Amino acid sequence: LVAAVKPAVVSITVEGSQPVSNGSQMGEQYYFNFPDLPPDNPLRKFFDQFGQNGQNGPNGQMSPNGRNGQGPATRKFEAAGSGFIISSDGYVVTNNHVVNDATKITVIMDNGDQHNATLIGTDPRTDLALLKIDGAKDMPFVSFADTEPRVGDWVVAVGNPFGLGGTVTAGIVSARGRDISGSATGDFLQIDAAINRGNSGGPAFNLNGQVVGVNSAIFSPNGGNVGIAFAIPSSIVKQVVTQLEQNGHVTRGFLGVNIQDVTADIADSVGLP
Repeated sequence: LVAAVKPAVVSITVEGSQPVSNGSQMGEQYYFNFPDLPPDNPLRKFFDQFGQNGQNGPNGQMSPNGRNGQGPATRKFEAAGSGFIISSDGYVVTNNHVVNDATKITVIMDNGDQHNATLIGTDPRTDLALLKIDGAKDMPFVSFADTEPRVGDWVVAVGNPFGLGGTVTAGIVSARGRDISGSATGDFLQIDAAINRGNSGGPAFNLNGQVVGVNSAIFSPNGGNVGIAFAIPSSIVKQVVTQLEQNGHVTRGFLGVNIQDVTADIADSVGLP
């Protein structure tokens, strides 16, 4: 199984820039040293004086993160994640949070070959993104599963945890239909294969070598693997990827209906038990 699917799983490295929301880079260095500093703490105001949003610092010099006070403050970053190729012409599925704000995306194959990639589209709502390897042809690729996995089914995860590309772990589907905090997708697969930072965007395979989910999040008190990971089911991924490939974005209907828990008071008011 691993020999068949591993060539289609890629490591993704990105370079980009993000807006700096609180103070200059000089001030931000202090914020990182004191992450629990309250917003109304006098020290925060002290740090802000070193060039809020690219304005001049206390001595009249240009602050480190702006251009003479013009334009929003930004900072450069580098990040890494995982992905997998779904077609011979080089379409790659990954997580939106892996490539968000990226200005350069590099796809690294299992054999070490590196390719530049173009962002085709993203869907923050499901945390999915579609890339296209520039000039790709005859690429190894994998397919999505046509059947839903069952609780207890074996899964194999392949990805790039902590930059260790081509890492394979195994486990089972622990639960289905999980709703995790901060996500608009209330239908995650829960798996117990070891998933860590950098596995995001990588595939979870069934024993037929088909993708059953995209590894996207973990539950952990310490930031590392504790056996509770969450993957976006392939049924959702296929729908989103199809729209991203065709339109570059996802279009959804809107019903104008809200859902809420039925409390005892609500039940009494509408005559429910």
